[in-house]
Order: sequence, then C-alpha cells, then structure tokens
Amino acid sequence: MKKPRIPIPDILLTSLAPMTWGTTYYVATEFLPPNHPLIAAALRSLPIGVLMTAWLRQLPHRDISRKLLFDSVQKFAVAE
Repeated sequence: MKKPRIPIPDILLTSLAPMTWGTTYYVATEFLPPNHPLIAAALRSLPIGVLMTAWLRQLPHRDISRKLLFDSVQKFAVAE
C-alpha cells in the first residue's frame, strides 16, 4: 500500500489567504481610528488592489472600470 503524497506547496498556498485576511483585520481593528468604517474598509482593500495592478502592470479597461466602481460602492454601502 502506497502512502498518499502530501502536496505541501498546495497547503502553503491555501493557508496564505486566511493569514493575509487575518493580518489586515488585525491592523484595521487595532491601529485605525475607531468609528471610521469607510477609512477602515478602504485601507483593508487598497493593498490587494495595488498589488494586483503592480503584478498585472495595467489598469482595468475603461468599460469595466465603471462596473468595478459601482460594485465597490455597493459593497461599502451594504457592509457598513
């Protein structure tokens, strides 16, 4: 009987998202001023947007930018 192969790279990659979310949550709750939810939400979502733009080296197309802006405003309005 063969031992099952443990995919270590997959496990590490899968654990990256919860660790990243946890650190941004900790920073947002502990180091940002209280009762400013819009600032907290913007600072929590800004780093991933900057990283994605730097990685892709291009901005979203103009036709999808309006949809992204609309979805973002809705997300902030519902979440806060």
